[in-house]
Amino acid sequence: APPRRPPRAAAATAKVALDDCAVKFIRASGAGGQNVNKVATKAELRFDVDRSPLPLAVKTQLRATHAARLTKAGELIIVSESHRTQRLNAADALKRLQGFVDAAAAAAAPRATSPDRAR
Repeated sequence: APPRRPPRAAAATAKVALDDCAVKFIRASGAGGQNVNKVATKAELRFDVDRSPLPLAVKTQLRATHAARLTKAGELIIVSESHRTQRLNAADALKRLQGFVDAAAAAAAPRATSPDRAR
């Protein structure tokens, strides 16, 4: 069997916790009857990319990939309104943020070159 490669360093350290984010709940838009007009279930998650504990390469990749979601202050904004509860919408927004970070970590990780290509 071929030898197993170690996991990429950038991907291993790129975990985001809810404590690293600011979550605000607002009223969701659209139809929904009585519940949508009374309860603020839409979650707006703000993640400060510059102050985060992520590696510099991951931060740079996040800024480049998601420039349209960044504020002038450098906060990445993710909105979720697909569920009827605040808890599920906050968890959904955090899951999407983690997906963005994982993709940025994979893109920022150095690629291994084979010996015959490294010239």
